[in-house]
Amino acid sequence: MPLSYGFELQNDRNEIRIYIHGAIEGFKNDLLARDNRVCVEFDIFHRNTLTDMNITTEYESVIGFGKAVLAGGDEAIKGLDLILAHCGFAGFEYDHAVADVTRVYRVELYEVIGKRWFVK
Repeated sequence: MPLSYGFELQNDRNEIRIYIHGAIEGFKNDLLARDNRVCVEFDIFHRNTLTDMNITTEYESVIGFGKAVLAGGDEAIKGLDLILAHCGFAGFEYDHAVADVTRVYRVELYEVIGKRWFVK
């Protein structure tokens, strides 16, 4: 399912952390409560192009495998801040009480693979 997300790179551990959020109740929470293993995918579509009478797509793609862990307190606020920054609203002032009615998850990735294709 498509989600808004924020992320950070832990340089000291070479670790990528992704934060996602949503309502306190719902299908996503039910699934994560049963099994917190996740797969995330990020794609950038650059263009479709014609080469030697073939049509191809230029793109970049990353897939990560990991687990989603419920974040609370200051970490939930940090996750919301990172989500806002990624969506173009870094530093947006909001009532932090929203964290009490929002579930924030930290996705810890243990494997990341990527692929890109550009016409030469």
